[in-house]
Amino acid sequence: MVYKKVLFGFALVSAVAAMFSLSGCNGGGGVAGGGYKITVIVAPLSSGKVLLDPNQQSYAAGTEVGITAEANPGYRFTGWTGTFTSPNSSVGVTMNSDITLTAHFTPDSTNPTPATYTVSYNINGGTGTTPAPQVVNAGDSVTLRSETWFSRSGYTFAGWNSDSSGTGTNYSAGSSFTPSGSVTLYARWTTHQPTDPGIEMVFVQGGTFTMGCTAEQGSDCWSDERPSHQVTLNSFSIGRYEVTQAQWVAVMGSNRSYFTGNLSRPVETVSWNEVQEFITVLNTITGRQYRLPTEAEWEYAARGGVNSGGYKYAGSNNINDVAWYWDNSSSGTQPVGTKASNELGIYDMSGNVWEWVNDWWGDYTSGAKTNPTGPTTGSYRVSRGGSWYYDARNCRVSNRHSDYPGFRNHDIGFRLALSSP
Repeated sequence: MVYKKVLFGFALVSAVAAMFSLSGCNGGGGVAGGGYKITVIVAPLSSGKVLLDPNQQSYAAGTEVGITAEANPGYRFTGWTGTFTSPNSSVGVTMNSDITLTAHFTPDSTNPTPATYTVSYNINGGTGTTPAPQVVNAGDSVTLRSETWFSRSGYTFAGWNSDSSGTGTNYSAGSSFTPSGSVTLYARWTTHQPTDPGIEMVFVQGGTFTMGCTAEQGSDCWSDERPSHQVTLNSFSIGRYEVTQAQWVAVMGSNRSYFTGNLSRPVETVSWNEVQEFITVLNTITGRQYRLPTEAEWEYAARGGVNSGGYKYAGSNNINDVAWYWDNSSSGTQPVGTKASNELGIYDMSGNVWEWVNDWWGDYTSGAKTNPTGPTTGSYRVSRGGSWYYDARNCRVSNRHSDYPGFRNHDIGFRLALSSP
């Protein structure tokens, strides 16, 4: 893909290469239909840039074109040579032939490179990815980073402070900040008291089903869905909804999600490892033993358990009835439970976000299994269900996916399970 930068109505021709040309399809001294080209040379290299208005591949005879030279910091423009000469940085030409020009620049201490300051960040006891530094010219402002890729268990992110102890100047995340020099800002944390987020669970009666590529999946099955095999499961409970941003915040005190603005959306941008931290805190405050579902439990519940209608997606053969996916998601997650449920009253098991399950990734094998939990070790954890970013094929009940346990992305979340007594 080619990108073109436009600055104040002028298209940027060049600032860094020795010679640039806007040429017609046929080249030569003109192109079909009477078009002509402009070739620009910048000397010395990286000393300035040239802007054309209008910027075209070729120009019809009689077209008026504005040509402007702009010096980079540390240089000044000294004149044009080539098809014509001029000391003026901005010139106008009427296109009646090809034009070749050299824009000359010379070092100039009166046009110095402006001082730059670096705003660095320290997440100050948090875990996750530290925001990238921001470099700004003296006198200019930056928008301070907001917390997205980091958190701290038991604390709520409250902005930035000029001192690691929190005794310096406070700055709000997302606010405008004009540094007076290079500075490091430290995450400011306030103590968070986790609360029970109220996870609504659905009882799933145990039973036996065929896991993997079954007849209703047709030709959409991937090779890792084979061989299909019989699985018998004990009863268990599973979340009626994907865990929401509101529920994550109630437990962890911060929102890691990319798609904010509605806390009823599923939490995303959480790794498998971070989900384990969530579960540990949740179990401490509730006294229950929440966990991730096994891959087999997830698929059994998605298929509708003992009430299964044999659907391709979780609750329907028409994906638009039950799933937010690439064709209808408006390029983002949607509040949970806003599509139809499956046969068990469970929502969004197709689409919205991928859902981490407990299993390590492994190939299927033939033969009946009872309460399988997957391989004992591995490099990747399984996720299921597809997401807003994927097509219908990836949102089927038998489709499989995996990522390393520390992986985060704005289309992967989870739902919880409980073993039956």
